[in-house]
Amino acid sequence: MAFTVSLLVGLLISVPLAALPNELLTVWLGSEFAFAAPALAVVVVGVMAEAMGQVPNLIMTLRGNPLIASLISLAVLLLTLPAVWIASDTGDLGYVMLAAVAPLLLLVPVQIYFSERTETSGSRAKHVLEWLGMVVAAAVGAVLSIGVCALILGIVFLGAFKRIRRRDDVLNERDADQAPA
Repeated sequence: MAFTVSLLVGLLISVPLAALPNELLTVWLGSEFAFAAPALAVVVVGVMAEAMGQVPNLIMTLRGNPLIASLISLAVLLLTLPAVWIASDTGDLGYVMLAAVAPLLLLVPVQIYFSERTETSGSRAKHVLEWLGMVVAAAVGAVLSIGVCALILGIVFLGAFKRIRRRDDVLNERDADQAPA
């Protein structure tokens, strides 16, 4: 159950980041930072890896052997530092972010394995289907929320456009009336 909740929270954070990275960065930091949108999309991979690794890490720390959890965290660090250093030579922010999240993603199965050895979760194929259903539901929810936001923004834009056109017409008529004949 805890893994499912962690996955759901990760999805709630990840879906908007994956769906609208360019728009989020433009609104948040301005158009000069839109170049980093691919890197923000890669952060989604890290958020999901972290969501999947939190529960096994806690189980190992609290009920199993905290040394194993610490060694896995150390391995993530020791893999991440050189990967980011090498990726930074490319000059591509997307590669740097991928190098930052890939070690964690690769070691999540190790965390799950040692967590299952500590205390079995009873995960079965039906749980995988539930998790896939959550992913699909989150994606559908994101598409619907994006559609609703687009509709609202479209209505606001049309209203503002009509108001601007009316104001332009009034100003043009006033200029035409004041122009010398």
